Amino acid sequence: MAKKLVVAIDCDDVLLPSTIRIVERYNTLYQTAVELEHAHSSAYPGWNADRGTIHGRILEIQSSPEYAGTPPFEDAVTAVHRLATEYELHLVTARPVAVMAVTNGMIESHFGKCFASVEHVGLDGSKGEICRRIGADVLVDDNLKHLVDAASYGVIHGLWFGEYPWQQNDSSDIAIRCADWAAVEKEIAYIAKR
Repeated sequence: MAKKLVVAIDCDDVLLPSTIRIVERYNTLYQTAVELEHAHSSAYPGWNADRGTIHGRILEIQSSPEYAGTPPFEDAVTAVHRLATEYELHLVTARPVAVMAVTNGMIESHFGKCFASVEHVGLDGSKGEICRRIGADVLVDDNLKHLVDAASYGVIHGLWFGEYPWQQNDSSDIAIRCADWAAVEKEIAYIAKR
């Protein structure tokens, strides 16, 4: 029997709309004007704080009941349930361990037992290391830096998810662009047949 394809899937902005909610709430709470295209850069002056303060504030937002209630994309729920019938799925997120309960609650509510594991790497952790440890063949992520990291650990199939403002100035030939979950499913099926 052939080995099941192992697929690592990011959480934020792949399974659910996170960045826009965090940025909107941050701007409201701290009277800032962070723009989505700079949302993944703590060096961006619009945050009006140092890196530690920014991430502390974001952690508070992620720990809130409002954020915990963010529903996933409907097509993500459908696609993940379908994929889980054929492949081994793992959630690999840059969320800190401190919001593990929020992440696990969302997974249990919407994805049941679709994921073989939920891995929190935190802000400075390596998704590539986790992908190597779990034997991932594919990483689905909206952030190019994680796809580059995973490629450096031998993950040869990177699927760059979404069409977001923070992706506009990035380009790479190491990942295949997938605008939506239909494209992700198509690419994974193609990879599995190789």
